[in-house]
Amino acid sequence: MRPAAIFVALASTVRVSGIFLAFALIVEFLTSKKRDWLSMPWLALPAVPVLGFMAYLKQIHGSWFAWQEAQEKGWAREFTWPWTSLMHTFQAASKGHFAPDRSDWTWMFRAELVALFIGLLLLVWLVWRRSWGEAAWVAATVGAFGTSFWIYSLTRATLLWWPLWIALAVMARRKPWLGRLYLALAIPLAAIWAAGFFTGRWSG
Repeated sequence: MRPAAIFVALASTVRVSGIFLAFALIVEFLTSKKRDWLSMPWLALPAVPVLGFMAYLKQIHGSWFAWQEAQEKGWAREFTWPWTSLMHTFQAASKGHFAPDRSDWTWMFRAELVALFIGLLLLVWLVWRRSWGEAAWVAATVGAFGTSFWIYSLTRATLLWWPLWIALAVMARRKPWLGRLYLALAIPLAAIWAAGFFTGRWSG
């Protein structure tokens, strides 16, 4: 538990996704058949860098939640019920919500919907396997990005879903043709995605 808590604390130091990882670590601890209760206090370690950052924001900007307030103001990352967020995303994926020069952002929201579908399938599979820690990680990610005004950033969050990539690697090893199919799809998609990013069609 101690090494895991240390690494999760380091993750929380550099990225908000570390908070989701801390949640997954707690679930993994509680559902484990071999729990070392003496190591339980280490679960609080990932909160230390987060609280430190919040204290810094309070000192500099006068608010403990300045980061979240900036997210709400600049990126509409305010809490929205998931069904409302999904409705907004469907609207953005079909007809857009931007000026004419941003009409090509519709493909970005379509990709977000695909990522959401994959994430929900992955979550169901993990729950079926009773992989509670991994399921908590994916659920926290989907839940956090799926409760904004609209769903976005979920596509890049899929890169962190290690259960998905490990499962694909195992399948590709058992059936090599699946690995070749994945590469045939992933390489051109990665090129298109990179082109969209560098031309402002995703990042603005």
